[in-house]
Parts: sequence; structure tokens; C-alpha cells
Amino acid sequence: MWSAIKRHPLAQTLVTLRGNPRACVFTEPLWGISFNLYTPFIALYMAALGLSNQQIGLLATINMGVQIVAAAVSGPLADKYGRRLMTFVADLTAWAVPCLVFALSQNFIWFVAATVLAGTGSIVNNAWQLLLVEDCDQELLVPVYTLITISGLLAVLFAPISTLLITSYSLVPVMRGLYVFASVMMAVKCSILYRFSTETVHGKLRMEETRHTSILRLTFQLKNTFEKMIRNPATFPVMAMFILFNISGVVSGNFFSLFATRSLHIPSQYMAFFPMIRSVVMFAFLVGLQHVFMRYHFHKPMLLGLSLYILATLALILPWAGGWARTVLYTLLEAFAFSIVSPRKDSLIVIFIEKQERARIMGLLYVFTMLVSAPFGWIAGVLAARNQGYPFLLNLCVFALFIALVTATRKLIRPDAHGREEA
Repeated sequence: MWSAIKRHPLAQTLVTLRGNPRACVFTEPLWGISFNLYTPFIALYMAALGLSNQQIGLLATINMGVQIVAAAVSGPLADKYGRRLMTFVADLTAWAVPCLVFALSQNFIWFVAATVLAGTGSIVNNAWQLLLVEDCDQELLVPVYTLITISGLLAVLFAPISTLLITSYSLVPVMRGLYVFASVMMAVKCSILYRFSTETVHGKLRMEETRHTSILRLTFQLKNTFEKMIRNPATFPVMAMFILFNISGVVSGNFFSLFATRSLHIPSQYMAFFPMIRSVVMFAFLVGLQHVFMRYHFHKPMLLGLSLYILATLALILPWAGGWARTVLYTLLEAFAFSIVSPRKDSLIVIFIEKQERARIMGLLYVFTMLVSAPFGWIAGVLAARNQGYPFLLNLCVFALFIALVTATRKLIRPDAHGREEA
């Protein structure tokens, strides 16, 4: 059995990883453990402190608004100060510090302050992605993103601890403690990553090129970067895929737990089990089947994954069975769908971006993604105020558009002679 494990493609990739990809993969569980302890209860925590559905949705929109501004400067910051340093600084600003504020939150204003800080996550998203992929072989991109997902999934095994604590005590004090724990863990994670990573080769080059250029000027130069971006015919569909995927995540991330507890009457203390079930399913898929799906053209796995997203949403909102059956089936199907769609979506953005302008183009892609997605947190909140199931009807429309987009790009995005994707 051990010899079979060692021969598995993902195991071989994990063993042979070196440098920044190795540092990023191995430190990811430190973030994932703390994140998965509190994330199933975020909306419930807000509601327990008196926030309405509209306020919860508005917070999601505020977060995206801040991320738009942060994404606009993320490329210039990563070019001028380096991918490694900006990953460290922004990790503290977007994760460690906001978790402390969330822990101390008393009302909507506190949540707004924490949400604004967390919105700077666009900076670390860009810098960390560059740190991960710039010195990584293109052939390893999907396996590396798969390993990142798996490392986060292993952290979900700790999620039942939250349920035990909430059952023994109560939601609000437990969430405050979990947020404090998360703040410490995330600070440790970004410190270790900084210690064992190095600036990328291209990052050093961009730091030298931008040494005497101000952040303001670099930001204004985004006009030229935008012109380069739109000249690539594959950039728009890739950007649209990111936008649609992000919208669906905003809806499900903010309103799944509320729908499950209020409409399907699942006790709140059991909500942590669903991320655990999701992680087990995703882990089994990524280890057992992901390498099989890598043999196929981009479009077939994506269409399958998006179809599963639609089936999952219908299983959740249609009254075909009791609450537990609907919630469990949704969790299983959504896990399969995410495992197929997410790694392929992430790899496309690296493959199609010009290396010289990678930091700024990725920043612009994040800007447009957040700009278009921003209103949907509030829209979903308004829909949920009328009916807890309405946000998921919105998701059905999003997935249908996603399928149409993937189908339309069949000829634009095609595999090269080695099975990789090219424009």
C-alpha cells in the first residue's frame, strides 16, 4: 500500500517540490486549520450579535469594494516591494489583525471595521499566487493547485472541535475564542512562509525595474497594462469565469448556513460537520480521480463540474426530502463540483497572462472580478430577506451562464501537444 501511495502522481509531485511552491503548500494547513474552525459559523455569529440579512449581505459587498481598491494596487506593490514581502505584510493585515477585531466585535460597526481590513486580502492573493507559480514549471500548475486544496482540506478535520465547543458552551463566546486562535495561527503561518521562501526570479527583476518608480506612477501605468490585457483574446473569457465563480462563492458562502439552519432546521451546532464531509469527499476525489480528469480537454471536466453545481443547488432548494438529506446531498455534489472546476480555473489565469506584466494584469483581473461581483452580496441579502432559497436561484443563473461561456470558448482554449491549455 505504501509503495502504491509513493507512486501516486500527487505524492511524487509533493516529494519533488522545491522552493516557493513547497513553502506555500506546506504552510497552507496552518491557515486552513484556524479558518475552518470558525468559517461555518460566521453568518450565525453575525446574526447572534443582532445583524440582519441585509447587513450580512452588505458586509460582503463592503468587503468586495475594499478588495477592488486593494486589487488595483496589488500588482504595483508586488512589483515594487516583491512578492515575498507583500505576502507577509498583507497576510498580517488581511487575516491576523481582522480576526482580532472580529473577536472583539459588538455590533455592525465593529464588523464593518474588520471587513474593511479583511478586504486587503486582494493584495496577498496576488502576491501569494505569484510567489507560488512564478518559479514553478507550467506542467505542475494543476497538481500544485490540487495539493494546495488538499492541504487545506486536511485542516477541516479539526472542524468538529467547533461543534463540541459550541455544544458545551454557546456560539458567541466560542467564536470569539476561535477568532483569537485564528489570529495567532495566521501570524505564525505567514512568518514561517516568509522564513522559508525566497523572492522569485521575475520578482527580483521587477523590483529592480521599478526601484525608482513610485507606487502612484505604477498604478497610473495600469492603462497600458489594460490595453495589453484586452489584446489577448483569451483574457476576457478567463476573467468572466473568475467573476461567475466568485459570485457563486459569495452567495453560498454567506447564505448556505442560514438556509440550512432556518429553512431546513439543521441545528447550528452541527454546521461544522458539513465542511468536514465536503473536505473528505474533495480529498477522495483529488487523490483518486483528479489525475484521471487531467487527461481530458479543459472543457469536458469543466462542463461536468458546472452541471454538478446545478444538481447540488437543486437538491438543496427543492422539497424532495427532509432537511438532513437535502443538506448532505448538496454538500456531496458541491464538493465534487468544486474539485473539478476550481483547480482548472486557477491554472488558466497563470497560463494566459504575459509574464512581464503578470503582477499588474492579475491585479486588474482581481479588480474587474471584485467590481462586477461586489453588488451580489447585497443582492443576495435582499433576496434572502424575502425567501432564504432565493439566493440559490441566483446561483442557478450564474452556473447556467458559466456553462454557456465554457461552451463558447471551446475553440479559443484548446490543449497543446502535451495536453496543456493554450490560447
